[in-house]
Amino acid sequence: MGSLVMGVSCLLLAVMPGGAWGVPPGIWGVAALGIIGFAVLSRYSWKFVIDDDRLTSHYGMVSRKRKSVRIRDVRNIELYQPWGDKVFSVGTLAFYAAGSDEAEVIFWGIKQPSDWRGRIQKMVDRANGSSPISQMS
Repeated sequence: MGSLVMGVSCLLLAVMPGGAWGVPPGIWGVAALGIIGFAVLSRYSWKFVIDDDRLTSHYGMVSRKRKSVRIRDVRNIELYQPWGDKVFSVGTLAFYAAGSDEAEVIFWGIKQPSDWRGRIQKMVDRANGSSPISQMS
């Protein structure tokens, strides 16, 4: 999301009469198109799949890198949402399996991450035969 904001900022600088800070408007326009293009390309390079028993992330446009974890193996779900992402209601979810110090699967830049975290946590609880209420007692 930060790349998109930077691109729009450059675009605004491009339409300023005479450019900004002595930089010609054409340069700002090229920078804006490059940054926005990068933001769009990176957004569509990721694909996230949730099915009945797996969480899977796919990365890449031409070649694909795929990582997945079984829902019943998920032990922790972390939500990362810096203030800039929170403003735009996007964030990152990291899924940790038992015995792992690193996230098995990461969902980057998803919309409404806290809602998705709650939904996935319910799936994890069902897969493990527990409910949040029974875990608290």
